[in-house]
Amino acid sequence: MFSYFNIKPFKEDHLSSIRFLTFGIFLQNKFYRWARKCIIFSSFSLITIHIYFLIITFDAGFFYKYLPTLLATIGTTIINLCYFLAEDQIKLFDKEVLSLLWSVDCTTKATEQDILKMFKYVTYVAKLNCFLAVITGFVMIPIGKEREYDFALFLFQNYFTSFHYIFDLGYVLSFPVLSYLLVTVANFFAYYTCHAKSQMHLLSDVVSHMTDEFIDYEDATLFYNEEYQEIVRQREIFIVKRHIQLRRILKLANDFTTKLLPFVCLALVAMALSALSSAYLVEADSVYWKYFQQLMMVTTSTVTGVLLVQCGQQTENEAESILSTFLNIRWITFNDQNKKIAMTALTVAQNTPKIKFTDSVALNYELGIRVVKNIYSFAAIFANVQNFNS
Repeated sequence: MFSYFNIKPFKEDHLSSIRFLTFGIFLQNKFYRWARKCIIFSSFSLITIHIYFLIITFDAGFFYKYLPTLLATIGTTIINLCYFLAEDQIKLFDKEVLSLLWSVDCTTKATEQDILKMFKYVTYVAKLNCFLAVITGFVMIPIGKEREYDFALFLFQNYFTSFHYIFDLGYVLSFPVLSYLLVTVANFFAYYTCHAKSQMHLLSDVVSHMTDEFIDYEDATLFYNEEYQEIVRQREIFIVKRHIQLRRILKLANDFTTKLLPFVCLALVAMALSALSSAYLVEADSVYWKYFQQLMMVTTSTVTGVLLVQCGQQTENEAESILSTFLNIRWITFNDQNKKIAMTALTVAQNTPKIKFTDSVALNYELGIRVVKNIYSFAAIFANVQNFNS
């Protein structure tokens, strides 16, 4: 049996690989930060020059021809810029959250095994997400006819003729990097929601073993047992304090999410419009290659969405399990003082913490279903428009 007041602090990060791939390398590697700053500068330059060309040419054909690359550049630049805008908050968030975590082996062996299985699953999906993103980036590199619809390649070949091979190489190599950056935000949330869920699981285990030493005692005798009532009082207070700490973790996550929400939404809208416009405006040498590109984009987006929604929903479920565990403890054996503390604990537990984008939009299965419905509606509209035009 574990001790309520000798909980092991967090030491080994079983999600260290996700941490490194998501933001660890960003905070620690100066070369990587320099490379990302160069990409931001290059992207801003391309966007500025592109807008300048749109103004001086004022040609609808030019606008539609290079529209997909303009939107894609805007979306990836915003995502890349988010890390620099929120760098201080990432450091603070990282420091505070890790200081509140318990070690996964501080309760029972069964709970430890459950948490480690969850860590392995999330690590596998996050790595798969990164791998698919990089592959998708390579697949999206323009070849053949697609090169005619890329503004950067047009600019390099017509205005930087002496160095366009070097510029072309640097530009196409940025595709897998930028594609990878798009999924790091999802992996970032998966990292912290997974840790939050593990801590809730540990707390639920602590609650379920609150009165284990007195399991053989009858309820009537425990009500007048002063030693039992004092132990229960101390453990209830400990549990309430811990639950408040967990809510602090989720509040930090919600504050971070709210701060980045406008930028992430703008980037996602730009990327979605880029994908849709590319599907209808960009010609490829092979229709099968174009279908393969779309398949890779859909697959990567699906894995990213499933990872986000599943982590958010499971965090909610784990929070609700704490309430369920509270309701099943032997509260009938508590004296009046301990019942009041138990009511406080129930009140805290009833306010199920959620990872929220806004007050009305939480990261869960309901949001996932809503997004899928909207995507299906947009796809149906575009399909009808295409059939009408043909």
